[in-house]
Parts: sequence; C-alpha cells; structure tokens
Amino acid sequence: MDQISIITQMFENLSDHEKSEFLKYLKTDKPNQKIKSSDTQNEIVLKHSKNPLPDRPDCPHCQSHNVVKYGRNGNVQKFKC
Repeated sequence: MDQISIITQMFENLSDHEKSEFLKYLKTDKPNQKIKSSDTQNEIVLKHSKNPLPDRPDCPHCQSHNVVKYGRNGNVQKFKC
C-alpha cells in the first residue's frame, strides 16, 4: 500500500469532527495557528493571507502612497493623491 492510500484509509476512519479539524489544520500556513469556529470567512482569509491588503491603496496613475479618502461614488470609496 502506498502512503496516500494509507492516509486516505485513516482519514475515512475519523469522525466528522476529527475530519473537519484535520482539514482546517491542513489549510493553515502555520499549524500552531488554530482557526476558531467563531472566525468569519474574512477574518480567516486575512489571518492566513501571505500578502495582506494595505490600509490605503496606491494611486493607480502616479503610484503615490500618499492618498486620502475623497468621498464616495455610490458604494465605492474614492481617493485623492
């Protein structure tokens, strides 16, 4: 039996809760960092993101880091550099 078959067989013998915990463990970049059941999807993504989003975007025209909020257009936040 190859290792994948052994792991698959062992996984099938786990309870539903154990399977869920094991899959959460595999999805984490840092095994010691646990996912709480109360975490929202956004919190999980931000917690495990390798490149988190910046607080403010760079200007798409001049790539300036000095941007400020400049009102809204509907539900879209506008910025000014």
